[in-house]
Amino acid sequence: MRENGIAFPTIDQIAHDLGLSDKESIRRAIGRLVECGFLIKPTPEHRLAHKMGTRPIYQRPCTQFTLRELLEIKEIDGELYPRNSKLHSEHSRSSDSVVQAGLKFLLDDHYAYYQHALAQSGPDRGKKIKDVLLAILNSQLREMEEFQKESIDAAVTELDDETIKEMPPEIRTALGIPEKQKEKAQKKKPALPPKRSKRKSLR
Repeated sequence: MRENGIAFPTIDQIAHDLGLSDKESIRRAIGRLVECGFLIKPTPEHRLAHKMGTRPIYQRPCTQFTLRELLEIKEIDGELYPRNSKLHSEHSRSSDSVVQAGLKFLLDDHYAYYQHALAQSGPDRGKKIKDVLLAILNSQLREMEEFQKESIDAAVTELDDETIKEMPPEIRTALGIPEKQKEKAQKKKPALPPKRSKRKSLR
């Protein structure tokens, strides 16, 4: 796996590493990991833009994305208990404190809103907690997306005309570089050297 969380093992490689012969089980397991948000797969457009070919590629998403997906498909509730497995006991209290510490770190300044939801009572308490947590996670993911877009836009503005002119069209499209900018780069003439001023003869 690369530092950015991207890996590209084949089904045969996974089967060999795990000592398994049933490749269909591996495919089902990977599909389940993708469904639950533990892995993401690139879209066809992303593959084309980055020349990924047809090799299987998987990326480990951020924790906010995984939690959101698990909440959306109702695998966990707003307090992060697994579906139909909410057990309150002496043994669960220590693990609850660890979970809350992790959420406090993850949600950062938004954790106070989540705590307020936890303090609620009534028959719809569970729904309120889940809705608040989903709203916080979606807000954080939007902020990440906007930050990434701003970073890409900044990188695009730093590209010189020669780089834009030579850039493959699918990458230019993925970066959001307008066609007019490419045409401008192609038509731009190289700067001519400054004309030398003619000195008057003293003779």
